[in-house]
Amino acid sequence: MPDVRGHARHQADAMKTWLTLTLTSALLATAVVLPTSPALARPSPAHPSAVRRSPAAPSSANPSSTSSSPADDIPAFTFDDCPAIPAGADPTAWRCEEMHATGTVRLGRVELPVTLKTTHAEGRPAGATTTEFIFGDLRSEPVPVPGGLRGTPRSSAELTLQYAGHIDFVAGPPMAEILHLKYHVTARSAGRHCSIGTDADPLIVVGEIVGERVPVQQNPQVLKFAVEDNDFAVPSAHGCGPAGRLVDRRFDLPSTGSLQLTVYFSIRTYDTL
Repeated sequence: MPDVRGHARHQADAMKTWLTLTLTSALLATAVVLPTSPALARPSPAHPSAVRRSPAAPSSANPSSTSSSPADDIPAFTFDDCPAIPAGADPTAWRCEEMHATGTVRLGRVELPVTLKTTHAEGRPAGATTTEFIFGDLRSEPVPVPGGLRGTPRSSAELTLQYAGHIDFVAGPPMAEILHLKYHVTARSAGRHCSIGTDADPLIVVGEIVGERVPVQQNPQVLKFAVEDNDFAVPSAHGCGPAGRLVDRRFDLPSTGSLQLTVYFSIRTYDTL
């Protein structure tokens, strides 16, 4: 598959205007004014870029309905993981962006629920011509693996989703979120450093935004949308010792994976934190 890092770099500035107009139009249509984030169109030069693919057909498991309704279970946006911005930076020109997501992930043959929260900062230092991205945190709770590593009722294991060194947003259309992820494996025989994916060999998820981005709340201002990647690579287990064979057999690794998420997204400028 072709590497799109260079292509995304050349398109980033042009797509900033497109993203701003698209997001602003969606919000004005419902009388909600959310500050836009032109920096969504930018690969980080400090990390390798992911591979772009043609949009896959929506999965039947994808929670793609993004219509606003009174039943929307909107998460609490606390902005408590916002990273520090550069000394002397104008706080009105920097945004803290918080994303809450729930859905399902398939790793090889095993499908699991997933819940995560990511936080980062974006802004343009004085005199700079490009927007800077500063990672804050990724939070996710452990989830049990049905049948553990042996696939039996008496076996138990947990997987915890973790940050693997890179999160970025790349311009489209369609827009996509690039996430480098790994799963820490907790099991009796797996050791302390057992994982599926590592910082050096992560799960590279290119989560394409599907459907509409719908304003669902005004204070704070929140957008809801669906994200999916139906074909990313899942490497063999790493750092598990002899238990690595159990992990690989249980998940059928190396293999492919898929991810379907419902996302709630909000931003605040640093002068309002």
